[in-house]
Amino acid sequence: LIFHVCISSVLAVGGVTAIMFASKEVYHKQRTANLFHTSTYWIAANVFQIFPWAVIESGLFCSPIYWLCNLRKEFWRFMLFWLAAYLLNITSSVVFRMCAMKPTSMGPAAALASMVQVFFFLFSGYLIPFGDLPSAWKWAPYLSPQTW
Repeated sequence: LIFHVCISSVLAVGGVTAIMFASKEVYHKQRTANLFHTSTYWIAANVFQIFPWAVIESGLFCSPIYWLCNLRKEFWRFMLFWLAAYLLNITSSVVFRMCAMKPTSMGPAAALASMVQVFFFLFSGYLIPFGDLPSAWKWAPYLSPQTW
């Protein structure tokens, strides 16, 4: 169940890469004309994602899963479940945004975002248990948001 929530949350925000890549040209054009400062753009772009949209998306996703799977019927436990899904949604969105900013075309941006998320899931402890990791890769789970 937890793995399903993790992978669904990440895949739900996967479209952010295409949106950010499409808006990159407009951003550079307006930034060159000094219409706004870079920090202003990032604050405006992320505030909508962080507060209203991610809260609603995580709430609508977690409510049926938590209560219909007959998990413990304590509200504070549900809020912890929701908070974990919310934070995963936010971190995945930021990772997808970062992957879209450097490449010059959408193909490499999507490939980079996919490789980063595969790395995160591979070392999250769901697919390969932490005890089975080779000693050279013991550091990798600390980078994965899905681990936490």
